[in-house]
Amino acid sequence: MSAKEGGKEEEEEEEEEEEEEEEEEEEEEGKVEEEEEEEEEEEELVTKTLYRFLTSHILDHSVPPREFSNLIL
Repeated sequence: MSAKEGGKEEEEEEEEEEEEEEEEEEEEEGKVEEEEEEEEEEEELVTKTLYRFLTSHILDHSVPPREFSNLIL
């Protein structure tokens, strides 16, 4: 094997390693984005549930609006 061939092989190996690293980084970024989306969806669900609970509580117990605003804060 000549020096040129050895150098080409090393370059190819380095390129492959770089590509693999980039792919791994993209996968990790995708996972982070998915987790963030799931967290946002969960927060939305909690907010809706809390709103429904408080609304039903007001209607069921005739809580004055001032007390309702205190519950939210």
